[in-house]
Amino acid sequence: MIIYDIQNLVKSYPGQTIRANNNITLQIYQGEIFGILGDNGAGKSTLVRQMVNLLKSDSGAVAFCGHNIVKAPHLVQMNVGYMPQESGALNNLTVG
Repeated sequence: MIIYDIQNLVKSYPGQTIRANNNITLQIYQGEIFGILGDNGAGKSTLVRQMVNLLKSDSGAVAFCGHNIVKAPHLVQMNVGYMPQESGALNNLTVG
């Protein structure tokens, strides 16, 4: 069973000449161990944010369990956990 089906995903940021993601197509299957590798600025975090519907793609589509995540965002929200490297939620706390 395909859990994630990503088709022709594109994302660019204003003022940048190079796209963060350019025409990414991939499938992630149930039970599969999956990793994303790349240099700093290669678009890894952008791709993950697109996969959990936190970042709108310029074009392309992401389906989770056969459902478009833009049309059914609750499916991702209920079934996928996402923890960024720096969440910003606790940045103002100190010890002592």
